[in-house]
Amino acid sequence: TIQLSQRGGLRCSTAHGYLTKKPATLEILLEAQVLKIEVDGGRATGVTIRRGGEVRTLTAKAGVVLSAGALNTPRLLMLSGIGPAEELREHGIAVQRDLPGVGANLQEHPGCHLVNAVSAHTLNNESSGFAGFKQLLSLLFTRSGALTTGIGHAQAFVRSREGLPAPNLQLAFSAFAFDVTEKGNLALRPESSVTTFIALMRPQSRGRVSLRSADADAAPLIQYQLLGNEDDALQLAEGLLMARSIMQQPAIAGDVTTEIRPGPQLATPEALLPYVRAATIPMYHPVGTAKMGAAEDPQAVVGPDCAVRGLEGLWVVDASIMPTIPQGNTNATAIMIGERASDLVLAAVRQPVMA
Repeated sequence: TIQLSQRGGLRCSTAHGYLTKKPATLEILLEAQVLKIEVDGGRATGVTIRRGGEVRTLTAKAGVVLSAGALNTPRLLMLSGIGPAEELREHGIAVQRDLPGVGANLQEHPGCHLVNAVSAHTLNNESSGFAGFKQLLSLLFTRSGALTTGIGHAQAFVRSREGLPAPNLQLAFSAFAFDVTEKGNLALRPESSVTTFIALMRPQSRGRVSLRSADADAAPLIQYQLLGNEDDALQLAEGLLMARSIMQQPAIAGDVTTEIRPGPQLATPEALLPYVRAATIPMYHPVGTAKMGAAEDPQAVVGPDCAVRGLEGLWVVDASIMPTIPQGNTNATAIMIGERASDLVLAAVRQPVMA
């Protein structure tokens, strides 16, 4: 089975799980965009935000904790003058701290789908008409049924090659399947279908997040290099063959009517490579763009205490600090980072000031 961040049949986000009983001292500003972190004399002194058309600066008494995710955290650091000095100067941004690793080391779990039509009843049959209406009622009144399930229903971590120190692939089975429409949207298949998602756990590819401009409203440049390494694509092709083999086992083969994607005619890893390159998607697990490392690592952005190198009063607390991507989904690991970092930050700000 697959673990979920769920309570009472509904998604339980960290915001819901941690902030529903927030302390009276915590003020949450909604619809507020952080424009930059203010730095003065080598110390983070606050943040400038825009809210309701008003731009103002919030002054920090002890420091600033940045937790904007692996795509937005490096963007905010660079907009604040913290990052690769040459890139910052190209955009006319004053350099507060030259940290070449900001935005680099972007990692992601790439994956693609094996889709089979089956004769058995699947969740595709529960998605429309009266059956779909019943599932909606189950969700509303009993917090149960198909709409409370996760996207995966069984999974395995496997090795596609001998001699690997750890599994290199994640196989996740789902009792439903999507089609891609002509507009590029996902739509549940009308027929009974199942999916096996094959994801690469230890990608060798590395991407980058860069600034498009010094404009805080400009989206960053995100260069995933999702299959920038040929062997990454080959490992996914090997995973497709493993998933196909599973669907041919006696326990389930009798229910399988055909292979819809990628198609049984693609029978070798090499033959599957064009499909892998065309159909691979990110799992939305970006990490690594403000990585944690030792003092002698020139690419390290934060140290073991999550504090940004060479600056006082600034911590990064999100998936961007992971040096390498975890062997599996990143949600629980990101929550763990927050839990541990809260102790580290509190310990730092509570230290007595030496005369």
